[in-house]
Amino acid sequence: MKSINSTGSKGILVDVLYCGNKLYSDDTWKATSSSVVKWWKATSFNDSLWEDATDLGAYGVAPWEMRVLDFPEETEAHWIWASSGEVTYVRKTFTLIEEDCDEDWSCDEWTECTNETQSRVCDDLNRCGDISSRPSQEQICLEEIVVNSWSCEISTMQVIVNTCSREEIQYQYDASTIVKNTVNNLSPDTSYDITIENVTKKTTRTVTMKSNNSGTLEFEP
Repeated sequence: MKSINSTGSKGILVDVLYCGNKLYSDDTWKATSSSVVKWWKATSFNDSLWEDATDLGAYGVAPWEMRVLDFPEETEAHWIWASSGEVTYVRKTFTLIEEDCDEDWSCDEWTECTNETQSRVCDDLNRCGDISSRPSQEQICLEEIVVNSWSCEISTMQVIVNTCSREEIQYQYDASTIVKNTVNNLSPDTSYDITIENVTKKTTRTVTMKSNNSGTLEFEP
C-alpha cells in the first residue's frame, strides 16, 4: 500500500475482514519511505530490508481520535507510518486461511418507488467475497395513486374482472385484478364486499362495491 500525506497528521489505518480472515495494521507490517522498485507489490518481493512500521497508536488516539467514517470502534488496528517522510510504502505478508465462510447479509430498507423501481444496498458482514446468494438489490414496483372513482364490469359467472375504468387515470395501477369472491345473481342497488388482488404486488384488499340497474358493480366512495 502506498500513502501520500499532503497535509495534516500522517498515518495509515487498516481493518480488513475477508472469508473469516482478519487483518489489522500494526508494527508487524513493513514500511519504507524510500523509492521502491515497480514490483514491490508482488508476493515474492523481499521486504526484509524495510523497517518495521512505526506504531502511532491504537484507533482513537489523537490527533485522529475516532473520526474515521464507518470504521469499527472495537478494532485492533493501530495507526502506522514509516519512521520519516511524507510518502510511505507498507507491506504485510500473511497466509490466507481457507475455511467455510457463512455469509451474513444485511440490507437497507427499500427506497421509495421511483420510475417503477426500488433499490437497496445489501452487505455481507462476514466479507465472504461471494455475491452469488446476495439478496436482490432492485425490484420493480408500482406507484400507488389516489383515484376518485372506479367502475368495473364483471361477469357474474367468472372471477375475472373484465374491464375497469377510472375518472382519473394517472397510472396503470391495479389494472389487472382478480375478484376472490364470486358474485352470482346480482341484485340491483345492493352492496357487496369484494376482495381484490394486485397480481403484481401480491397484495389484497377488501372493498365495497354496489350494483346498479345495468348489472355493473361500482366502487362506493
